[in-house]
Amino acid sequence: SSQVDEMIQTADGRTISMAQLRGSVIAGLAVGQNFVSVALDQTDKWKLEGNVIKTTVTSEYNYSLITKNIVYVNKELTSAFGGSLEMKVSLKKENEIIQNETELPLQVKILIDTFKGMIK
Repeated sequence: SSQVDEMIQTADGRTISMAQLRGSVIAGLAVGQNFVSVALDQTDKWKLEGNVIKTTVTSEYNYSLITKNIVYVNKELTSAFGGSLEMKVSLKKENEIIQNETELPLQVKILIDTFKGMIK
């Protein structure tokens, strides 16, 4: 996911980009919490609201990994931010796309006709 380089003011007075914060947290978790690091790398855009980073993820596995290890994530966020910062991640369901929608009923009809024919 691409991170638009939004500039943020850290708690200790530095100005960093959201991409720098994200990179720092992911790198920090890569040692000791590698699976969480990989899961965070696959999150959507990070958005700072107060002292909360909000993001979404489409994989239930990654969502579970991040939420179960949120203590480690928040520790890295706070360290990189120079003050209290926590993450709120939510699961975003991707719309299921049925390909060849117009062909599907015909294929099903043929299968049903064939199947009935075999039973008779």
